[in-house]
Amino acid sequence: LEGSGSVNDNNGHGTHVASTAAGNSASFTLGRTGSYRYNTSGVAPNAHIISYKVCYTDHPTDEELDDSCVGSAIGEALEQAVIDQVDVVNYSIGGPAGNPWSSAAAFLPMWANDIAFVTSAGNSGPEPETVGNPANAPWVMSVGNSTHDRLISNSATVGSKSGFAVVPGGGPEITSDISANATRVDEVSPNNLLACDPLPTGSLSGQIAVIQRGICTFETKINHAQQAGAIAVLMSNQVGGLPIVMGGISSTTIPAVMMGKSDGDEVLALLASSSRSATIFAGSEVSIDMDWADNMNSSSSRGPTPSVPEIMKPNVVAPGTDILAAYVPNENSVAFLSGTSMASPHVAGAAALLRSIHPTWGVDAVFSALQTTADSTRVQSNGELASMYDRGAGRIQVALASRVGLYLPVSANDFENANPQTGGNPRNLNLPGLINDACGLTCSFTRTV
Repeated sequence: LEGSGSVNDNNGHGTHVASTAAGNSASFTLGRTGSYRYNTSGVAPNAHIISYKVCYTDHPTDEELDDSCVGSAIGEALEQAVIDQVDVVNYSIGGPAGNPWSSAAAFLPMWANDIAFVTSAGNSGPEPETVGNPANAPWVMSVGNSTHDRLISNSATVGSKSGFAVVPGGGPEITSDISANATRVDEVSPNNLLACDPLPTGSLSGQIAVIQRGICTFETKINHAQQAGAIAVLMSNQVGGLPIVMGGISSTTIPAVMMGKSDGDEVLALLASSSRSATIFAGSEVSIDMDWADNMNSSSSRGPTPSVPEIMKPNVVAPGTDILAAYVPNENSVAFLSGTSMASPHVAGAAALLRSIHPTWGVDAVFSALQTTADSTRVQSNGELASMYDRGAGRIQVALASRVGLYLPVSANDFENANPQTGGNPRNLNLPGLINDACGLTCSFTRTV
């Protein structure tokens, strides 16, 4: 929880995270999406929640601790979690990575006390070596941020085809429907579908310009369309996943929306021979498309970890983009938030489910099951199959994890003995994900199950 001296949360982050892990079932509509009904719950809605307050917007006694998570409070919360005999801890907090045997030593007692400690990988991606602390520690489950299949968007029609989901950018708001002919910009400027070069003056007068993302800035593309007379822009994404909110376009003067790659490819094909009538509709609706799921959010921190390069990080990924969950200030408040903070409680909730189904499983069995059954085949990053450094073992699959027959045992003492500063070797840990950068064409690892 975050807030002032009160035990209440006045920031919303803690409430959002807790309800994602174990919130009650709820069914409701939102004004922005009309009659669409959201039927939702936390991952483990029957689990009990204990929230330990360690972060403060306004610290009650020391203003220098305002807007921070306090180390002494974190230490006390960890000790209390052991006393309370909790099964799982979600820790959607992080900082700069260091040597985990020193910077994350306080979290090793969680494993020693059979508490599944799940944390956010960090939001410093997509550059490599950006997983933070304590997410880089071998004894915690580090979670990256991937997408799900739901999108709140505007919609568009092109020709006889309707239902294209489009996401408005950060330029002029769409306050009413925009109807005009839609034209590929390379029809008026050959070999210039990206609109990185100027378009002929007046060539798109009164039309909706259809442009492909890539190379130059969104601002450049939209300004070129406006200078050619366009009244709006349909931008086609060139990589898979959710269409994004185009940034850096606050100074542009015509509305612009983005389509996902599959929709964009279809629209470009429709317009290959001639312009067609089109409408970009004002107002939001909910769309579902499996092509939008399992794409790495660009901000999700990536491995490897320089201090422990032998250990796979992040460990897994889970939905963390546009997550709808409880918020403040009252019991009916909800919000859409994004980040690895939102991905982590999905895995914490999954761990709680596994411990409920298999009460004799230790933390090593829980973490082993989640990693060895994760799906690495679907997760994409920037339009390509994601690497282990992007997605770890993959996106969790709780149903499969609940049915595993073998696991990789590892103890807190094993982690202590693996400390390189005392002569240990992290590569000897009996973990699901290890790395050997010195490996040639093939290499092998020995595991005990």
